[in-house]
Amino acid sequence: MALIFGQITPHDRMTLYSFPLNTVYMLIVVTLVVVTGKFAVNLPILYLFLVFFIWGMTLLYSVDLEYGSFKLLNLVFVYTLCVGYLYSQMRSKGLDEVLKYFVTCFIILAIPSILYKIIFGFFDRNIPFFINGPIVFARLMSLGLLFSLFMYKESKNVHLLFFSFFFLLAIFWTESKAPIGIALLMGLFTVFDFKKIRTYAIFLVIFLMAVYMYEWGISRIDTLAEIPGLSRIIIGVGQITGDISMNDYSSGSVSSRIDNVNTSLSMIYENPLTGVGLGSWGDYNLINELVYPHNIFLEIASETGLVGFFPFAFILGIAFIYGRGILLTAWLTLLFNQLFSGDLLDARFLFIFMILSLYNNKDARSV
Repeated sequence: MALIFGQITPHDRMTLYSFPLNTVYMLIVVTLVVVTGKFAVNLPILYLFLVFFIWGMTLLYSVDLEYGSFKLLNLVFVYTLCVGYLYSQMRSKGLDEVLKYFVTCFIILAIPSILYKIIFGFFDRNIPFFINGPIVFARLMSLGLLFSLFMYKESKNVHLLFFSFFFLLAIFWTESKAPIGIALLMGLFTVFDFKKIRTYAIFLVIFLMAVYMYEWGISRIDTLAEIPGLSRIIIGVGQITGDISMNDYSSGSVSSRIDNVNTSLSMIYENPLTGVGLGSWGDYNLINELVYPHNIFLEIASETGLVGFFPFAFILGIAFIYGRGILLTAWLTLLFNQLFSGDLLDARFLFIFMILSLYNNKDARSV
């Protein structure tokens, strides 16, 4: 749960009568980890601290020192606490137990989210999903989907299929276009063995059905607008492909992300080596009110420059080449999501699963 809370500094949605519940919880977790000694490190875990140090040096010339420090300090704290504990648990109990722990946590998170939304607006996307926004919640439910599908493949326990279906519904409930598409694609990779020709045929059929349903949706967009979430997905794809004009439907997410790319590239061009400083992206963004570009590569490259980007790209490449199993699928899913939304602090899940995927033992089976 410490990984889900994501920060030791007081969280607005986890404060009760000015009492920061998440801060107290984090301190309790730290105490338990220290007392029980359930903490271990390896070389990849330590390497990422070097990356964090390089990013931290850019705070010396950051325009927004407060936001930059907030991102980095919380990221380093949560990463240190969680990756050390999870690595220790994988060594002592195996991957399956760690996956069960995550599935349980995601279900626990979903229950108060459902209750919260029932009270304040079940289909209102602007209402938070308890402590998370819709995109982050969808991202967590995607991990629950992948882990439960993988565990079902290993154990053939039908109860896990029920959990998979629950997580899938939760993802669609958020109405978040990118997480929905990524979850469906990576779910297919988790379930099927793409080395077999029959699986390619199934994938092709699913793709053709999706294309047909998309074209059908474009012709009936006015009717589908009454269905929560579905119209957002069709409009987003339509804007990218050109079937729907930006002026016809102003969902805003596609056009704003195009602006973010242009703004980030300008920052990189003007400050290629050292960047503008961690947390400063929003101060150099003169197009909209966003404070980060909703793309992890652009955020790191624009704020920390090539000096901060290449060490990150190096460990990313190592994890891509040598990572394995469901944890490789998990961090790739998170990486794809980070190309469309979230900031550096949201990438804590990505960093942790990326490092853990490099740990090979008899339980870290390939998907």
